[in-house]
Amino acid sequence: MEEFARHGAEQDLTLFHRMFLRIANPAYVCEKVGDYWSRFHTHGKWQSRRVERGYVGTLTEFESDPVYCRMLVPYMKRLLELVGAKRVQVTHTECVHRGAKACVFSTSWE
Repeated sequence: MEEFARHGAEQDLTLFHRMFLRIANPAYVCEKVGDYWSRFHTHGKWQSRRVERGYVGTLTEFESDPVYCRMLVPYMKRLLELVGAKRVQVTHTECVHRGAKACVFSTSWE
């Protein structure tokens, strides 16, 4: 699943996008994930907020299965790597499939 997710990120982010986003920075990508999400999904709401060492993304109103949740971690990691982030860490800290109200992802990089 990890290789599938990484490949999906590479296909979704065109060369033009990669070059543009490298000029911006990985933080810009985290701030725009909600807009990016809506390009590929007809439902679900992604909100990002900055924290001391990165970003926390919250996904609500999205019905999926646990496999999809597992795919989002390597997908987001590869997406940030493609725009220049180093030593990316993405952790799925809360999940609707484990009883949480939303899926929450903590992201950091150097």
